Amino acid sequence: MDILKWLNELGLSRYSDTLSEFPIEDIIEFTDDDFKELGVLTPHRKKLLVAIENLNITSPSKNNTSSRNTETASSSFSNFIKDLPQVIAIPLHEYAEEDHPGMKLWAACDAVELLLKFLVIIGAADRRQHGELDDKLLKELWGKIEMPTLGAWLSMAISLSQSKIKNDLMVPEIDKYVNTTLKTLLYGPDNPGTADTSFLKLRNRLAHGGGLTRKEAERLISIWQDPFEKTIQALDWLRNIKIIGLDNNVPMELKGISDNLIAADNLDISQFKGDSDGVWLIKGGNTLSLWPMALFGYPSVSNVKGNVETGDINSTQIYVRKDVVQLQFTPLGAEGFSHSEAGVSAVEAFQSLFSLKRANQKASEKAFKIQDFVREIQKDANQMVGRFEEQEHIENSFKDIEQGIVWITGPAGIGKSFLVARLAQHLIDNNKDENKIILPYRFKSGDDARCSRDAFATFTIERLVAVGALIDNAKIEEKGKAEDRLKACLDYLNKDKKVIFVLDGLDELLSRDTTFAEDIPLGLDAMSVTWVCSGRPEPELEKVFSNPRVINPYPNGLPAMQIQDIRSMLLERIGLFRNKLLAGDKEKGDEVVNPFIDLVAKRAEGLPLFVNYVTQDVQQGNYPLDGTANLPKGLTAYHEKLIEGLGVGALKELLTPLVATLAMANEPLAEQEIITFLRLRDRIPDGEAGDKLVTKGLAAIASMLRRAPDPEGEDGYMLHHLSLREHILTTETMSYPVEQARKAFAKAAMSPDEEASISNYLYRTGIDHLIDAGKLKTAGEFLLDFDRLETMFALGKSTSDINGYWNKLPISTNQLDAIYLNQFLPIPVLSYEEFGDGKDWSNFVKNEIYDTEDSNFSSNLEDFWLLESQKVSAEETNKDLSQSEIELQNEFDNLLDDSEDLTDFFGESSTDKNEDFFSYCRTKAMEYIEIEETGLRLSLYYQLSEFFLLAKLTHSGVEISKRICRSLLAELGPEKPETIMAHARLSAFYAQWDGQDLETEINEHHLFYNNKIGTNYLKAGASFMVPSPYYAPEIFRYCLKLICDKIGFKSSLISNLLSSPALILPAVGKLNIKVQNKTIMNVSDLLRELSHNSSKEKGKNHLSTIEINLSLANRLYFELNLKEAYLVVEEVYKNLFKLFGLNDQRSIKALEIKGNVLFELGNFQSAKDIFEILIKKTDRKYSNPSLLNEWSTKLAIIEFTLKNFEEAEKLCQKGLLYFDDIKSNYSYSISDDRIFILIRSMLSEIKNSSNILNASTKDMDVDFNKIINFYFEKGLYESCLFYLYDHKLNENFKIIEILKFMRTLKMHRISGFSNNFNFLISRMNPRQERIIRMRYKIGTNTTNTIEELAIQFNESHEQIKLQIIDGLNKIRL
Repeated sequence: MDILKWLNELGLSRYSDTLSEFPIEDIIEFTDDDFKELGVLTPHRKKLLVAIENLNITSPSKNNTSSRNTETASSSFSNFIKDLPQVIAIPLHEYAEEDHPGMKLWAACDAVELLLKFLVIIGAADRRQHGELDDKLLKELWGKIEMPTLGAWLSMAISLSQSKIKNDLMVPEIDKYVNTTLKTLLYGPDNPGTADTSFLKLRNRLAHGGGLTRKEAERLISIWQDPFEKTIQALDWLRNIKIIGLDNNVPMELKGISDNLIAADNLDISQFKGDSDGVWLIKGGNTLSLWPMALFGYPSVSNVKGNVETGDINSTQIYVRKDVVQLQFTPLGAEGFSHSEAGVSAVEAFQSLFSLKRANQKASEKAFKIQDFVREIQKDANQMVGRFEEQEHIENSFKDIEQGIVWITGPAGIGKSFLVARLAQHLIDNNKDENKIILPYRFKSGDDARCSRDAFATFTIERLVAVGALIDNAKIEEKGKAEDRLKACLDYLNKDKKVIFVLDGLDELLSRDTTFAEDIPLGLDAMSVTWVCSGRPEPELEKVFSNPRVINPYPNGLPAMQIQDIRSMLLERIGLFRNKLLAGDKEKGDEVVNPFIDLVAKRAEGLPLFVNYVTQDVQQGNYPLDGTANLPKGLTAYHEKLIEGLGVGALKELLTPLVATLAMANEPLAEQEIITFLRLRDRIPDGEAGDKLVTKGLAAIASMLRRAPDPEGEDGYMLHHLSLREHILTTETMSYPVEQARKAFAKAAMSPDEEASISNYLYRTGIDHLIDAGKLKTAGEFLLDFDRLETMFALGKSTSDINGYWNKLPISTNQLDAIYLNQFLPIPVLSYEEFGDGKDWSNFVKNEIYDTEDSNFSSNLEDFWLLESQKVSAEETNKDLSQSEIELQNEFDNLLDDSEDLTDFFGESSTDKNEDFFSYCRTKAMEYIEIEETGLRLSLYYQLSEFFLLAKLTHSGVEISKRICRSLLAELGPEKPETIMAHARLSAFYAQWDGQDLETEINEHHLFYNNKIGTNYLKAGASFMVPSPYYAPEIFRYCLKLICDKIGFKSSLISNLLSSPALILPAVGKLNIKVQNKTIMNVSDLLRELSHNSSKEKGKNHLSTIEINLSLANRLYFELNLKEAYLVVEEVYKNLFKLFGLNDQRSIKALEIKGNVLFELGNFQSAKDIFEILIKKTDRKYSNPSLLNEWSTKLAIIEFTLKNFEEAEKLCQKGLLYFDDIKSNYSYSISDDRIFILIRSMLSEIKNSSNILNASTKDMDVDFNKIINFYFEKGLYESCLFYLYDHKLNENFKIIEILKFMRTLKMHRISGFSNNFNFLISRMNPRQERIIRMRYKIGTNTTNTIEELAIQFNESHEQIKLQIIDGLNKIRL
């Protein structure tokens, strides 16, 4: 060797003179101290030592000794290997022959992994011959056997060795070997140990620790060679068994390392039953089939071109994993194959061996409606490679907190789902606390049955109930809003329980539910609950999770995959091609680099999905494993490459429509469903040929697929990743096949019963396909079909799903309400008194159960709210009317049909007090021909009523509630909980009524317009007469009393009642509910008691307590208890703002109450600040135009009172937009219009220099009573509140009268205020009253535009406006 040249190449020529005098044999023996003595500098000494290590030259004397020792050991070990089964012998032979220390370590690891597989395969088959594997063992195997790692194989080997079956095993030696010898090697003396002490850790170091320098590899091989070989030599018992495969029906013994196998002697071919490529174990005359986990035959693999590549020699093949479509194997000794595959028959045998179909059905054994994600998460966790630092960092971010929200985000393909899957599995596997419950959940855009808040709520409730996590085994109502059901469930969580939710795919839910993150994780941030959420950084999600309460372990998103993890992923996934990749390793200083891995890292841009695609292409032999491979430039380019690959080869005609079908599907499709869809499109032939073609096609595109259960538990296929699905649906390349698939799905959805195999799928997702294809009218017609809805509900669709569909269709609420109302048969006919409308039941409860307990409440309520001015007699008020005006008043009274006279409606029950009410109900029910159908469809009607309440379809809701009430009254009687809750639902619909008309005209602008029929009108225009809603408070009050008295104060039904819109009705009344030694008199008392109990049990800052106090503040405000209301709401708002910030529905409600209280206390400046925030800074999705107008009304009063006339004028102009439009029949409210008209009129006086008293003077000489009287005369009573507050004028009488007046105008349709209101408008002349009633639909059947009123009253538009203005001015105290 030329030493001078060598030193020059190293850049160390300065030492040429010093070192050239020594022979190379001496130099390679030099130590660091030797070089130091010769004057070599420290960095140069290191460089020389590394260079010497790479020379791989040994001294002759050392070489001779080493060679003799190695030859002796090698000979002994090689002789031992020859007698072992081929599956072990071949990898051991590769180990024995390998000279490179790093590759030798890999060979040792491969041998151990194959040994473990072999032992598990024998152990499972040995136990399976005695019947199905027991449930305990199967549970330990499920989730591991489909995507096993080395650790999983070891875990399964241990589980098998420790299982109960011990007798009659053919190979009992396995159990002892696994539990002693093999575990000692793998775990080492100090589990978990290090790469020096644990063989498992050594394997992890090789796969996940980056490249290994030769020096480090030699050090490790010196540690592990002896214990490894001793562990192998302890397999002496394995030489006593025979492994047999068939070659042209000749039994061959699969033994040793040679390809030239020898026929087995004296074996009867008849004992080898099963597939011709099977493998059998023979011992002591007994035979055990190892198929389908071990094969012997020509290895084969399918590719995207539709070809099957087959090897030219028979090979022993050992199971590796269950791929998406087929089983994958390691073909030992086969050249050019990274893996081999086996198809349908092998997959079916595999599923049978491990009872995998039963694994899919396990969830249903507990009657869970929503399947869990356990197997999917286990499989994905097992596939996850590297990134342990990121996982640990995330776990540490919430390890020590009792409650909180964690947000994990990153772009598509960054590996969020796999990392979150392993995180969830790690939490489950390492959970030693029986009070901690881990609930992982996934939202997948192609999994409609589970990708919704309703499904998640049901999933959560079912699991928490099943594990007994709720107080007193509370039962949660199945109906209601998802967030309300979840809240009730978490409120009932036992104090010692803690729940960790792991939610993945929030971005995939976003397209169908934009507020889930805000309403659920952030909205239900309860004690002892942690939410770990994951999704893409969509703007809506980023905004929600920017809340300061959210823990964000990676504020800039999950970091890109590091090159070390990319290396690990490639090494783990490319099978037998790994050695080719490792051959490219080069040492560069202290590092090991690899050109192919560097190239992948550069093109992948840190995205694991890209690396995953590369590994699959490498397995197909598509890339040279060096730096010259032509990899796509980024993930999008890779997706396009996958699509381009569909157009090549024999499967061209099938693969493109197959991929388009999977992209358009809304849930995983089972193979038979795929076959049916493609056959309907004439894409495949009938019969077995078509079935095989689909199986072949699925195998060809396996790299694009993943498996997941459909809602019925059957394994189905879906595209591997959302980003791939999105690319297929949007790329120009696939536009035509995607559009064809879209039309095909919509066509199939038109007739869901024609093909049994896809019927359930079409009922669950057919509406989605119709809407997606633009067939909106058809989608609407199907949503009106009660039979179809019943099937959809039975298959897992929720009421919110139905509401979501209608929100995508061009139809108004009043149109939809009218359409549904007319779906009921017989068509509803209006009547003042109707059995089931709540009146008979309410009167029965009042008279028969509670006797006369509340008989004086109605009059007391009227007395409380009675205005002093109402005491003036009606005769005195009307004494100056002319005869013509009296006649006009009489005419108008007839027009109203006495609709405002509620005497009859609230009168005595039509049943005799002593009559058996139950018998009366059964008798009355017989008068309704639909009663039988209602009984049969009760379950459907419950779900429909839930939907009607959610969609605010008041008339349809009242109709269906009446029918339910009739059925239950006749079937169960009046006092059963079901009957009580049915009446509570009826009262909720009454309370929801806003006085708006139904739209019964179907014209050319209507969704259901029919050109052939032309404009037509629906028969039923209402489901109740106007007085009915006034009965809601009494119905609801008795529901509340009965549930509390008969079932208990802590009944879960109470929380259901407290969410009813009827709770806020002022006339709910005195409850007189007995709780222990207390008597709860009214809603305020009830809320105080609930608040007290919640504070005691959960703490005053628990969200449940805060929400109860929010309701309490609102009730106190209504009841004029303003000071207490302020104290409560001030604390509530602070807590809510701290929890959720401003833009949360509860925060906004609390701020509104606070503003209203301050306004009525006369603190106008503080109130102004609040209403400006509400109008200008709150998110519009939490309000509506009517509410905004109400806030603007308050602000207009404040601005005018504080002399900000320009601002007041702007508010008036906007608030009177509909009033000024003569063609509009819409108005916000008579109360708001009155305020804006008064202010605008007074502003006009100012402009005309009329005297307006100074509103902000501090001159104590001013008579403030005079100012107050001035505003009283103008009718702007609200301005008086400012003076009464600001100048400490204690005019309590006037304040109370003003506040009653304000509530009367705002809630004039509600019992307790209607008499006040009728009195106030009676001061108008009859013509004005009639015009105003018709304009604002007060006691009339519809609203009217100014233009319509002008025609009817034969006046000009301006005259009608003046009549309204003058009439509103007459509404005075």
